[in-house]
Amino acid sequence: MSFQWIIDNAAEIQINNQPLVSSTTTRDGVTRTVSRGGQPWVFTVTLPDGPRWQDYRELIATAQRYDRHTEQDINFAGSGLEWMFAYQGDFTPPNPNGTFNADWSTGFDTFTMTGGTGSTNRVVAGDFVQLTSTGHVYQVVQTSGAVSTTVRVHRPIIEASGTGDVYIGTATTFTVKCVEFPQPRIFARNQVGWTGPFVFVEVID
Repeated sequence: MSFQWIIDNAAEIQINNQPLVSSTTTRDGVTRTVSRGGQPWVFTVTLPDGPRWQDYRELIATAQRYDRHTEQDINFAGSGLEWMFAYQGDFTPPNPNGTFNADWSTGFDTFTMTGGTGSTNRVVAGDFVQLTSTGHVYQVVQTSGAVSTTVRVHRPIIEASGTGDVYIGTATTFTVKCVEFPQPRIFARNQVGWTGPFVFVEVID
């Protein structure tokens, strides 16, 4: 199950997809900023204190095996988290696997999404999209109406230019590494807690 159980049992999740920005302020108060690029997804996940050690023991051992150096996939498709990434548009996907058709170019913050039937919005700002089943996940930043095929996302496209499937909402998957791995803390004879949150960072090759 890798790290997925940590997401599924989270008490709190912080999601950050903002770019890394450096800033300087001159003596006369002028502030200059520059983006350092990258813009990976960062998930800070806090698990609740109190579950039984017996229930988490095997899961903890598996997660510790992957530690902070192994890539793993996580998603927000189950265990009551569906509402976080649910698709907000009203289009029915054209493909049997639940995907739309896409055409994209590296370095652009827009791509073309076609296919499906609907009457109001193809995508809504805040929707999540993934280019191909192994690609990166992007957040839509501008609502596209029913007649629009252009989708604007929160960062430039990382994938090589091409065409393929685009996955929507809870069908998206993130490839991450756990860069901060807290230690389990056993208390009250049979309860487990943690020394801090887990931090997962998207892998960008």
